[in-house]
Amino acid sequence: MTEHADIPAGAPPRCGFRWMAQHSQVTAYVLFALGAVALLLPVTCGWFWGWNWPFLWWGGVTAVILVIAAIWELLHVPGDEAAEVLHARLTVLAVGGLFGLVTALLGVFLSGLWWTEYILPWLRPDGEGKEAWRLMLAALALFGGLAVMFASLQLSRGQERTNPLLRRLLYGYNAVLTGLLLLFVLTVLNLLAYVRLSHALDFTASSIYTLSSRSVNILENLDKPVTVYVLLEPGSTLYTEVQTLLDNCRQYSQRIQVKTISLDLSRAEAVELQKKHPNLEPGLLVVYGTEPEVGSKLIKQSELYVHDFSRRPGERESFKFKGEDLLMGALAELSEGGAKPIIYATQGNGEYDLNDTTTSRPNQGLGIFKERLEKRNYEVKPLTFLPGQSKIPDDAAIVLIAGITRPLPDDAVKALREYLNPSDPNKKKGKLFLLTGLTLGPDGNPVSTGLEELLSGYGVQLKNERIFSIPTPGSFIRSPSMCAAQVNQTLRNPIAEAFRDRVFALFRARPVQASSPVGASASSYVAETLLEVPGFESRPFNQLVFTDTNFRRDAFEAAQEVSLLLRDNPDEFKRRISSQAISVGVIVSESKTDPNDPHAFMRRGTSQRPLLAVFGDAAMVTNQLMSAEGGYYYFDLLASTLDWLRERTGSIGIQPKDRTFFVVEPTVPYWKTVLIPPALVLLGIVGLGAGVWIVRRR
Repeated sequence: MTEHADIPAGAPPRCGFRWMAQHSQVTAYVLFALGAVALLLPVTCGWFWGWNWPFLWWGGVTAVILVIAAIWELLHVPGDEAAEVLHARLTVLAVGGLFGLVTALLGVFLSGLWWTEYILPWLRPDGEGKEAWRLMLAALALFGGLAVMFASLQLSRGQERTNPLLRRLLYGYNAVLTGLLLLFVLTVLNLLAYVRLSHALDFTASSIYTLSSRSVNILENLDKPVTVYVLLEPGSTLYTEVQTLLDNCRQYSQRIQVKTISLDLSRAEAVELQKKHPNLEPGLLVVYGTEPEVGSKLIKQSELYVHDFSRRPGERESFKFKGEDLLMGALAELSEGGAKPIIYATQGNGEYDLNDTTTSRPNQGLGIFKERLEKRNYEVKPLTFLPGQSKIPDDAAIVLIAGITRPLPDDAVKALREYLNPSDPNKKKGKLFLLTGLTLGPDGNPVSTGLEELLSGYGVQLKNERIFSIPTPGSFIRSPSMCAAQVNQTLRNPIAEAFRDRVFALFRARPVQASSPVGASASSYVAETLLEVPGFESRPFNQLVFTDTNFRRDAFEAAQEVSLLLRDNPDEFKRRISSQAISVGVIVSESKTDPNDPHAFMRRGTSQRPLLAVFGDAAMVTNQLMSAEGGYYYFDLLASTLDWLRERTGSIGIQPKDRTFFVVEPTVPYWKTVLIPPALVLLGIVGLGAGVWIVRRR
């Protein structure tokens, strides 16, 4: 093929397109050479570093595009100068556009190929990025391809106003490129927002997508690495919920790693895992620690949810997701080394029955509380004091006394005294949790617990008074024997911090005050108010409370008498109504610092050993209240107090609630709800682009 005769050979070219028009044969040879390079480059890299089909595909398609363009140049019949320049523009537009599109698609393919293993860990705030060059290469291919498409579009401008064919190509090309850029921007922004936001945003009324405070405490206090193997079928509702839960967990702890293992146990990774854990089955495998000190616990798939089979005909099917509670329980158990701390609950002195789970009557049974404690990795055993055999077992982590109605015998009090403060200095001091209301004897007077003298030595005073309230409009208090309580808002304690915004209804409560300890070791004990009934001055619950020592009248008579004072004697009414908070719960710690150290108060928060807790309401631990709506808050408070006594502050907080899911029976075909909306969106975009194209081509 010869040079064009109608273009003077010695005339200097005014643009690249004019040069291409003058040297079409050279252009064809250059395109052939570039096609060979495009094909040989991925083949050479594959020979030395391993074959990768996306690169071979990219090289092959690029080579075909360049070879076709070269043949197009060789077979082109020369024309006048304007036609040759137009031909050059179309060649640049076609080659640049197709090459840029193929390169951009290569970036998309590489992103999908490397997303899970390389790109996603690199993007996550808590992930460990490895082989970052893969992310850079995918981004370079994607952005580079789009840049080449844009550049070829700009270089081909100049004759769109005079040439209808070029104008149609340019505007149609521009519409496609703009749509691709918009799709890319929206996709990238959404992906970055998904993987880089440090915390999930939960706008639900009940915060069902937010981890509970206890879960957060457990995660933030992990002292060893944790690997969670997900052995579930991808795509299911249960798998999605588990992934959401684990993503939320990783936001609070960098020690958690998540690995998804195929249910096909014939694969190498699954086989290797099954060698270490022979009883492997679908569910979650939690591995705690590093070799050789490793603990593991399997949460079966059937345990992660509970179906509701009690629905009546016509009602929606539902199931409860229990994954968060089970996962946190597994972490707490593994952090304990697999051992369960033992709580001994005293029996035989009028305490609530440990084996009673009935909920028909109030002030009855401790069985539901026991069951929930066992799910929280505790072991609960009865403790009966026999004459001459009163001794606290050596494996007792905590002694629980709930609802005592008869005085403890002297031998039992002596055993508790020795348990709390052993005479043997090498023996560890015990922990006591007492819940006691005001019990009236046959004569109408309060019954002693037998522990008053013992408690006074630790700065705890049980008051022989009853707390009554006067129900007011707008208050949830419905009975004079009921009052609303909250944690001490000024107390610096993990229990108070976890439950600062919670309200607890107490029934037939008695005041429990923190006083000055009495005894030789009094200076080392610190008694503080944990739970209190707000007085008239704060009045956060719109309640009026007072204490009464006349035990021969019931609550309604006492409340009516005080209410009448508001009309007959307002000054006496103000005197009878408590203006200050009434303490109903006291915790006692022992200072670990030297009492003669003048700076000991500066280390008070970290230098105390929990010893005992005393609550003035025993009903909050009973079956009826434990099973009532909102009863889990009482359990959370009581269980957190036990955790505090054991110095396991990482487990303190409100435990996760079961999430209920409803399966809605579809009334519209699946394809209409899934395929039609995206199809309409795509049709709208194409229609708008076509409309712009038609208008602009005129």
